[in-house]
Amino acid sequence: MSDSALFPSLPGSARLWVHVADHDVTPQAQKATVDVLQSFFETWDSHGRPVTAQAAWRDDRFLFVAAHIDAPGQSISGCATDALVQTINQAAQAQEIRWASALTVAHRTPEGDVSVVPRTAFAGLASQEVVDATTPVFDPSITELRALRSGAFEQPAGSTWHARAFSLAHPA
Repeated sequence: MSDSALFPSLPGSARLWVHVADHDVTPQAQKATVDVLQSFFETWDSHGRPVTAQAAWRDDRFLFVAAHIDAPGQSISGCATDALVQTINQAAQAQEIRWASALTVAHRTPEGDVSVVPRTAFAGLASQEVVDATTPVFDPSITELRALRSGAFEQPAGSTWHARAFSLAHPA
């Protein structure tokens, strides 16, 4: 499923959380995690207002959770967010899923696989020109569903902060 088709029942303004696994997650572990989250979503609220939410995996590495409160001017509270994060972490632990550090870079290899490496390792790949400005990289810091749908999650490194931070070469 393309990113533009994820969570069709939620508005583009829905809050988005992206969790990056530091290893491929099996289909069974993905299903078990989503099942736990779906159960949590049935009673999830923010200051008494029901939260509508959905979860999905992409590329065996990325867990997306999108959520929305159907009340103008209302956002999901910190307490509700904490409850979500606790549920995600408990479900991940039960499936032996390890989350990647924020100091990693997720990118697509020439073979089309997703690789998550420390920033220092990515810098080494850049200096060896294994990765360059055309290498697709992932941005787990996006926070709205509309950004995911518009393609902001996976972009060529040359159009992201990675190009500046790692002095990425432009292929000939």
